[in-house]
Amino acid sequence: DRRPLFDIKASAQTIVHKLEQQHHPHKDATPVGFDQVVQDMSSYEICRIFSAVLHLANEGAVELHHDENDDEHESMDTLRLTMLTHEESSAMPVSRRHHAPRK
Repeated sequence: DRRPLFDIKASAQTIVHKLEQQHHPHKDATPVGFDQVVQDMSSYEICRIFSAVLHLANEGAVELHHDENDDEHESMDTLRLTMLTHEESSAMPVSRRHHAPRK
């Protein structure tokens, strides 16, 4: 069973589309559960979407949220995403947009 090639940009567009469906343009963005974004997707698609979420977060397009929890497995169950506007993304400190330390 061959799967389609992974296209991170197409996966990112899927996320953006799902987040835009959840948000009202004149209200504050409410975080959307990752489980809602990947609802009815196969496990390999969920992995691809998660990679694209991390890419979008690194680019400053989405903000990630999760409940503080001692159980790291339950913590993943609380992952939520917020779509950032261009202004919010630009205002986000660089240290929050790019988490990888420079060597």
